Amino acid sequence: MTIGNRIKAARKAKDMTLENLATHARLSRQTISRYETGVIQSIPSDTIEVLAAVLDTTPAYLMGWEVDSKSGHTDLFDTYEIGGFERDMIKTMSEYTDDEKEEVAKLLKLFDDSRKMRNMGGGNS
Repeated sequence: MTIGNRIKAARKAKDMTLENLATHARLSRQTISRYETGVIQSIPSDTIEVLAAVLDTTPAYLMGWEVDSKSGHTDLFDTYEIGGFERDMIKTMSEYTDDEKEEVAKLLKLFDDSRKMRNMGGGNS
């Protein structure tokens, strides 16, 4: 998980918009967006400190150096026991637009519903 991913996750966990975070951190919405998307990868340390304070976390968590005190994990891969295939899928999905992600989610739900129906019918596949 990148620093941008951690900023975005922490922002969403606090139910903040880009505008809210930008206002509280005294940065522009575009700058926050560029941090989150990785367009800007080199974030000044004083800015990381401000973002961490606004997001109720630590600079070390945003940098990926420590476990977040609230969630107890550093990223999704540490939370779930997932293999290489799942990691590759998550990395691929992170490049999708929100609309593309919604399409994939709908397809997965259809597949999962179908799988559940097959399993209810005696386990035939």
